[in-house]
Amino acid sequence: MIWQGIDREGVQIIIDQDAWARHVLKHPEIAPFLNEVAYTMGNPEHIFPDIRPDEPNRYFRRLYCKGLLSDYFFEHYVRVAVKYVRQANGEFIGFYSSSWFQRTIVEPHSELESIHHVD
Repeated sequence: MIWQGIDREGVQIIIDQDAWARHVLKHPEIAPFLNEVAYTMGNPEHIFPDIRPDEPNRYFRRLYCKGLLSDYFFEHYVRVAVKYVRQANGEFIGFYSSSWFQRTIVEPHSELESIHHVD
């Protein structure tokens, strides 16, 4: 584990060394921005849930935060996908899945109605 924190709902969130390394191999532009990805996991501006009724022991969220990047990516959002998994004790833990940068928030239209904006 290279980072752990608590999200705004009090759920433990983790960036695992192996998951980070695998993702950086595919997206090396992310490598210098570990702190920005971690910040987005704990302090997102926008949260898009992806709850699957047939999977009660896990759910996913796509988290966005803008204003964290510099140079070419200055105007981009940090987008982080987090997988929440129910543990044997019944509590959930959020695991880093992937991240990248986007100029705008692009989500399926049906999910735009269920956006949860964090103030």
